[in-house]
Amino acid sequence: MSTTPLMIEYEGPFDMDTLYKKSFDYISKLNYDVNETGYKNKTDELEISWIGKRKLNSYVQLIVEVEFHFWNLKDVEYSTDGNPNNKKRMKYGRFKITLKGDVETGYDDDFKTNVWGSTPFAKKLKTTLDGKILDKELEVINNQLFADTLKIQTFMKKVLGMESSNSAY
Repeated sequence: MSTTPLMIEYEGPFDMDTLYKKSFDYISKLNYDVNETGYKNKTDELEISWIGKRKLNSYVQLIVEVEFHFWNLKDVEYSTDGNPNNKKRMKYGRFKITLKGDVETGYDDDFKTNVWGSTPFAKKLKTTLDGKILDKELEVINNQLFADTLKIQTFMKKVLGMESSNSAY
């Protein structure tokens, strides 16, 4: 089960180090084990990918994917409080942040044996377990995951100082 992707699009000055560190820490604070899975640095373009995993039990885990894509990056000095004497070094550019969530069942992390994909019977059992027995519980878990991705999006907007930094939820 996947959640609806959430996005943040922004153009202007921003503190990249603060955005990176605070967002990473916030996702960790939500009990996700976060790892950077991708980093591409071009002349004025940067792409960063994270995956956060949180085990609910030995059968279900939540996955949050965060993708940053920055364009036209340049260093600027910017006054955050309107006082021209209080300038701070920041980045200026455009970027898009995409947040996705996924509920993974039967991930076999404890056994490392791929039990749920080993035989046709095991595959059928997993399908029945997910689709018939745990379907309502997995729907609740998916809603919890969507709430987590929404919290992360709202937090990032607050770090950026965006006017729409509140969530309807």
